[in-house]
Amino acid sequence: MIAQQAERMQHAVSLFLDVARLETGTIELEVEPLSLQGIMRTEIAALCQRYTSVTVTQVYPEDSAIVESDEQRLRQVIGNLLDNAAKYADPAQPAITVTLARAADGGVEVRVRDNGAGIRPDVEPYIFQRFYRSEQPKARGEGLGLGLYISRRIARHLGAELSFTPNPGSGAEFSLRLPPTVPAVQPIGLAASTDVPGG
Repeated sequence: MIAQQAERMQHAVSLFLDVARLETGTIELEVEPLSLQGIMRTEIAALCQRYTSVTVTQVYPEDSAIVESDEQRLRQVIGNLLDNAAKYADPAQPAITVTLARAADGGVEVRVRDNGAGIRPDVEPYIFQRFYRSEQPKARGEGLGLGLYISRRIARHLGAELSFTPNPGSGAEFSLRLPPTVPAVQPIGLAASTDVPGG
């Protein structure tokens, strides 16, 4: 129990440090060519160790999907999306579908869909806000309500865009659209701290 609490505290501290770095524009990137298939498989394997009852279906292109990005930050965003999907999937038979699709500009779109209740229209404006946690349905595990907020801010820092399709009653889908390479300059500041979908 002590080890678990220490791990949770360390994770919480790491999240708050990320928020501070994002809002002050001090996150540094190490851009390199990355195989999305490899990153997805590693993150999915880690997810399945945490949530042993979750079934994950993977739909990838036949050839390797390569983008230039920061591996650590990209893993952080993808891990958050997978973890969020697992928490809000159907409690009886939790399932996630992960799809990689090529974009017209040479980039790649990562889509993560759960089979839960989806997102009600009245909570859509709050999904990417700090400290917001949906209560529909009750999520597995605990959280600070920072995962999606941080993920969207990091995505924008990478020149990417994170959005969602609510699908009430049939499972929410989050989409991360990655450019083929990270643009030279990505503005990050306090103005985006009240992110709303499409904002």
